[in-house]
Parts: sequence; structure tokens; C-alpha cells
Amino acid sequence: LPQEPPTFTHGDLKSEHIWVAPDRLTMMDFGTVRLADPALDVGCFLADWQFWDVESHQAGLEKMPENFLAGYAPGVPKERLMRARLYEAMGLIKCAVRRVQLFEHDWASRVAELVERSQVRLNDLQLSLGMPAKRQSLTEVHEQETASSLSHPPSAAPVNSSCRSAVIDPGISTLATVLNGEELVKHLGALPCSQRGGTPRPSEFTVLSWHNADRCTFRFVFQTELVGKVYATDRHDVHEVMEKISRSGFGQADEYSIPQPVAYLPAVRLLLQEWVEGTSANEVFKQGDGPQSTEAAKRCARWLARFHALAPPVGPIAGVERLLSQGERKCQLIAQADPSLADRCADLSERLRAAAPAPGSFPLCASQGDFWERQIIFAAGRTVVLDWDDYDVADPARDVAHFIVSLEKLAGKHLGSTRALDDASSVFLQTYLEEGGESRVPERLSFYKAAFWLRWWKNAIQTRAPGWRKLVDMMLEESFTSLAAGAGARPGQRQ
Repeated sequence: LPQEPPTFTHGDLKSEHIWVAPDRLTMMDFGTVRLADPALDVGCFLADWQFWDVESHQAGLEKMPENFLAGYAPGVPKERLMRARLYEAMGLIKCAVRRVQLFEHDWASRVAELVERSQVRLNDLQLSLGMPAKRQSLTEVHEQETASSLSHPPSAAPVNSSCRSAVIDPGISTLATVLNGEELVKHLGALPCSQRGGTPRPSEFTVLSWHNADRCTFRFVFQTELVGKVYATDRHDVHEVMEKISRSGFGQADEYSIPQPVAYLPAVRLLLQEWVEGTSANEVFKQGDGPQSTEAAKRCARWLARFHALAPPVGPIAGVERLLSQGERKCQLIAQADPSLADRCADLSERLRAAAPAPGSFPLCASQGDFWERQIIFAAGRTVVLDWDDYDVADPARDVAHFIVSLEKLAGKHLGSTRALDDASSVFLQTYLEEGGESRVPERLSFYKAAFWLRWWKNAIQTRAPGWRKLVDMMLEESFTSLAAGAGARPGQRQ
């Protein structure tokens, strides 16, 4: 590529290092400043915008690179813009390695998209230089790798690339052992035949989620498909709770159920459970309001009403004070990020505490601890709720509110408005009550909804990520709206 003389460069030009005021623009953090190719800053800046487009999927972000270049490119040598594409491609790979958090549930898909975008930039650059571009998609690469793996004998027990990256987590001391096919066979072989189902021959591991230094969940084949979850600390209690819930009417043959626990191996802190094949409720609701979402809302509500009525209440008791503290801390964080919102945040904190139900004014029941649409699978003849790590005992209104707010958040992200799934939310609440759910839950929904709307986007606020102010406005507006909907005298409200 044609070069230019080195010039003064920032070296790490991205949105969080730029502050915009009404009358000025300020650049910060000059720890990486050096003499370098002027195309470097352009490529870094474009890669940063692409990262945030993948991260947040906010409308309009995809147009930012075009708008930036429209202001920067006139009069700039075209060779510099060509080199900027190379730096942008490298910057996207750096973002995939350094900025995608591996404990996030969708980290693998985000990394794949960043790599795909990097490849597109390199293809465009090669074509502009008259070179043959390698236009093989990631899907084609995956298909080739799959075909290659099929040529290995089953005993080879290949571990996929996602799994190999997880092995390096020192916070989960038994993870490397568990993800080693031969070592896992030894531990599985110690199970009674009734639990292991025959001679152990695990064939492949696929990481499903990874929470750094906490737990890693993977899928593997062992006579049948199973899910394994290895913990950083002993969690035999999760297996015990799942067994109790299964016996209380949520077994494999029941219409409303949980993944059936298979075993817990204390030596490696590994929980084994049934793999449930089906459709995630999240995928159904992302299609918007309609007959399918209505039916999905009914199934979710029936499961929850049945669970609240039948499941044994075991685990720690979760009061409202923790939610109040989290909400107040988030309001303080917002006020620090934008002092103009300080009065509004203080007002919200006061209203939230005033709306909190008083201790003893509501019943307690078993809770999954994190009930939302991503934890729910629609299988053949079954509605199954996953992930029991956060089980506790709580106000039933908390689970109902968390599910409704999760639908509102999903609607805002994928359907253009937080109100786009209001019909499904209404069906969910109505069905829950009709199926025997706690009758006074609606009286307490406003507090829990307002509190849950303040739980997200801490990192975006702290780093002033692109669009953070819009997210804050939405959080505050939704919280105030929820409290206003429940305004008035309510039994059990704090005085």
C-alpha cells in the first residue's frame, strides 16, 4: 500500500475518548500518542463504531462511519483511506479479542460478527487493489470444519475452539479437567449405570455460556446429549434443588418442567442435566405481537403460576432492600455521568423507596431468581425453564415484573419501541392470574418494574459508550412511568 510520512496520531481514537459539549469537542487520553501513519486513527475510529453497532444494535449507528468519512474524506489522499480499511480490519479483530466479555451469553456470535466484518473490509481492500479476495464466509468455514471433524473417529473426542479458549480460566480450577475428554470419561465412569446410561464416550464439547471465574456451561454427547455446568465453587445445592422441583410436578413427562438433573460430581464441581431441544421463547417474542407471541405468553404464565403454587420454597429469602440499593446506586451513577440529571435521579430514588412494599405485606414463594424469556424453551409437549443457579424465595410479583420488563427491553431493542409487546405482557399477566397466580401481584408490579428498569447498562454509562444518554433517558422514563402506573394507595405500601 502507498505510504505517507508519519504524523502526529492519537493511537487509540475511539468514541469514549471524545467528549462533546454544546460549544466544543474535547479529545482525551493521550497515553498512546506517537508519530505514525495518519490512516491509523481513521481505522481505529471506524472499528470502534463498528464494535458499538454490533454491541448495541441501535438504529442509526450503522450510518456513523459513512457520516464520519463524508466529513473527513474530502481532500484526503485516497491511498490513506485504503490503508484505513486495513487498520479498521485489524481494529475489529482487536475489539473481538479485548472488548467482548466472554461471560456474556452472546459473546460467540458477537465475536463471529466482528471477524466477519473484518473479513469484508479486507475483501474490499484486496478488490480495490486488483487482488483476488477470499470471499469465503464464516458459515462456509464452519461447514468445512464440520466436514473435517466427521472424518475423525469418534474416540478422538474433538473439542471445539470455543471450548479451548475457556480452558484458560484459572478462576474455575476444575474446568480444564472437565473439558478434557479422557479425564471426563474417568469421572463419568464412576457414576452408577442408572445415571450414566452405559459406557461413557463423550464425543464433542460446545460451550454454551461462560461467566469468568464463576461457571461454564457446555453441551456434549454422552450416549445422549447432556448439558454440563462446572462451577468455581461447590454447588451441589443446585442439583438438590432441581431434584426437589422435578419431584414436585416438574418432571420430564410433565407439560411444565425443568431440565432433569442427572448427577453432580463433587470432585470436579460438575452438574449434569438433560439437554432440552426446542425453541427459545426469546426467538418467538422477537417476531413481535401476534398469535405466536400470545400463545408463548400464555405458556410462560402457566408455567410460572404452577411453579409458584407447587414448588418447594427453598433457598435464601430475597427482600426488596437489595433492589432498592441497586436502584439508588444506579441513580447516583447516572447523576455523576450527567449532573443535569441529578435532581431527577434523586426524585426517582425517593419515589422508588416510597413505593417499595413493606416487609410482611406480601406472601413468599419459590423463585427461579432470573425468570425471563431467554431462560424458557418450548419443546415438544413441554415448556421448560433453564438455569437454577440463582434460585431463592421471594415475592411472586418479582418474577412477574422481571418477565414483563424483559419483554419491554427486548421490544425496545428489536422492535423499535418498548411498547411493541404490551399485548403479550397483558396476556401473560392475565393468564398468570387466571391460572391461580397470587391475586395481589398487580398491586406490587409498579415497584418491581421500576426497580428492574434500573438494573442494566452500567458499563455503557461508566464508559460513556455511544448512545448511553439515550439509554439513560429510556431507563428513567420507564421507571417513572412504572411508578406512576401504580400511584395511589396500595395495601402494604411503605409509609
